[in-house]
Amino acid sequence: MYWSGWLSKSQVIQFSECPYAWYLNKIKRIKPKPVEALENGKAVHEALDFLYSKLDKDAFDSKHEIYECLKTHQDYERFKTQFDNFPEIMEKFTLKRPLFRELAISDQSTKLRAIIDRIDRIQNELYVVEYKWSKKWPWSEFELALYSVLVQKRWGNPIDKGAIVYLTDGDVKILDITPEMKKDAANLVIQTRNEIRKRLDKLDKVDTWVKTAEPSTIEKIECSFEKCPGERCKNCQYREYCGID
Repeated sequence: MYWSGWLSKSQVIQFSECPYAWYLNKIKRIKPKPVEALENGKAVHEALDFLYSKLDKDAFDSKHEIYECLKTHQDYERFKTQFDNFPEIMEKFTLKRPLFRELAISDQSTKLRAIIDRIDRIQNELYVVEYKWSKKWPWSEFELALYSVLVQKRWGNPIDKGAIVYLTDGDVKILDITPEMKKDAANLVIQTRNEIRKRLDKLDKVDTWVKTAEPSTIEKIECSFEKCPGERCKNCQYREYCGID
């Protein structure tokens, strides 16, 4: 069974949380269903990108200027809590325009890609920055470490600082991205790729007869990519396909 071997940051997380969801996504090529929480997050990201697209200078003069700009966005009333928190957060962090925003980055040698929310320079230090809806998301530090690895592979410049902007909670967390965090992130990518290949090899061995197999047999084959019921199921785009309530 063909798989290019490329992984995105989101795929690593998806496989780690539920191999079956990854299988439906990348092997079965089932179109994901819209999920409100994910759609909301995407809309807010787009709105913040809109904010900086309107900035025609190096920095906002004040948090009030950020607020007034966000009020002009079509989704302001829909996401008022998050938008009202953002100027306060940026006043704590930086009022400057990001060096990069929504940066698509990839590395051929590791077959890894990701989209970085933003990269900032503050007092001559580079920061990778991730927007998050709330503090419940458990993968933020992994994401920042992986971004740092990708940036270093792409440009040779290490980024050892990260920031997580919690839009609903109205807070920003600054952290050091340590060598151990980078190593753990890189190792998880390697482990994920190896595990996927191992499971796909099992499917290759039955590829000659799977097309005529009974549905129950096919289900057993697909169990190589096991379902992992948990808290994340309620916001899973593939929930209706796996039979988990």
